[in-house]
Amino acid sequence: MFVKMIVAIGLRWLSGGRYQEVEDCYNVSTTEAYSCREKFLDAILSCKELCIELPDSPEAWETIRRGFAEKSSFGVINGCVGAIDGFFQRTIRPSKKCVCGNVVVYFSGHYEHYGVNCLGICDVEGRYLYFCVASPGKTNDALSFVEAGGNKILQLLPKGAYFVGDAAYELSDQLIIPFTGPQRDNYINDAYNFFNLKVGLG
Repeated sequence: MFVKMIVAIGLRWLSGGRYQEVEDCYNVSTTEAYSCREKFLDAILSCKELCIELPDSPEAWETIRRGFAEKSSFGVINGCVGAIDGFFQRTIRPSKKCVCGNVVVYFSGHYEHYGVNCLGICDVEGRYLYFCVASPGKTNDALSFVEAGGNKILQLLPKGAYFVGDAAYELSDQLIIPFTGPQRDNYINDAYNFFNLKVGLG
């Protein structure tokens, strides 16, 4: 029963529940709520089966490629091995001491909040293959990708394999992005966007 309590409290906390809710719902003290949360997180972080890691063999990359190809319409996504995107995580305003006085780089004008820019790469089922806190919140996705070692990750891809991402990234043989702006007026480009980056991943 105690294990079930730890899991329940851990999941409730990760889903945004406050400690007061946890304490009231499970009839535990604040100390016990913290203890259960820590035990839950320790168990998750030490579980090898749940590790977030990029494939380390051609066979593993091929399994992911087949997943995208099978799910995409007419098999048009036949070389994709991951979907990449940035994520802005809001934070409190960092102290000058914590960020060597450069507080302003953590403020995003787009989101009008302090935060950090994260980078994630997922397989066709939405499971993370890679995740990191890439850079301060003011940094755009393209630069965050570089700072997170994204170019090195692209070099690990098998020949003919690629990631798909949005237009925030730089187009390359290993990273496919949609056409934007006036380029979409060309019906071939528009069809590419629809079939490769919408229908293919829908």
